[in-house]
Amino acid sequence: MDIIYSNNLFRDLSMRHVIGYQSLSSAKKDLFDTVYNLHLSSMDPATRREHTDEHIHQVKWDPLSDCLIVTFKNGNRYKYWENKTWDKIHTA
Repeated sequence: MDIIYSNNLFRDLSMRHVIGYQSLSSAKKDLFDTVYNLHLSSMDPATRREHTDEHIHQVKWDPLSDCLIVTFKNGNRYKYWENKTWDKIHTA
């Protein structure tokens, strides 16, 4: 069995509870980390508390949209783009 070491082993361990994170490539994990940190820094403190690591439910790559889809436990969903921006996914 091959052991794959991440550039950020601690990050991989802290994200073990997040569905799909472990299956992302290193480049996609780096994209997630970069955009997630920018996204968090744009939030007011109360909103930020609802979007901390432990509140992330799922991260998956959407090849049709060419972005990461990030789902939080409160139901909020976002698209994280390669250009380091994000958009909230509004549901009807």
